Amino acid sequence: MKGMNIGVCAVAAGLLMAASSASAAPVVRDYTINATGNCNAALPAYEGAIRKRPLAVQNEGTTDAFVSCSLPGDLTGTGNYLFVVGLSNLGTTSITVNCTYVDGLTPPIGEPAYLPQSVTIAAGSIGFAVWESEEGELFTQFANVSCLLPPNAAINVLEVQFEQDNGVEEPA
Repeated sequence: MKGMNIGVCAVAAGLLMAASSASAAPVVRDYTINATGNCNAALPAYEGAIRKRPLAVQNEGTTDAFVSCSLPGDLTGTGNYLFVVGLSNLGTTSITVNCTYVDGLTPPIGEPAYLPQSVTIAAGSIGFAVWESEEGELFTQFANVSCLLPPNAAINVLEVQFEQDNGVEEPA
């Protein structure tokens, strides 16, 4: 067991050294995860309406409910450039889902940016809230979102895209 821990540390150190190479070529990475493992009702008052199903976190109640989600960050990357929330409408009428992407950490560690967005989804359909960084700018590595789910709305998946050095030197 002791040798295994040393091996894991050696691999981690090697990855960090490769990722810190200034001349390494960036590789696009995509991290997509089901909402069930990363989203929770924002307050105990919403817990009765929110149901975690294998493929979604959905509002099965009769009133709107806030759900908050976070994705793991990759500190070896330079930051995120795309964040997506996959949503669905399980009802029979159109709905609007309001989400706020919260980029960063809470003070005093950081100063997060709050980026709101609304998505209208037809009955029985899917929709996506998408945040893309500005050209030449990146979000931080910390991706979080809060969505106000009306009845019959669900968060299905979360996705983040970022660049990571691959450790291979670019040709001069």
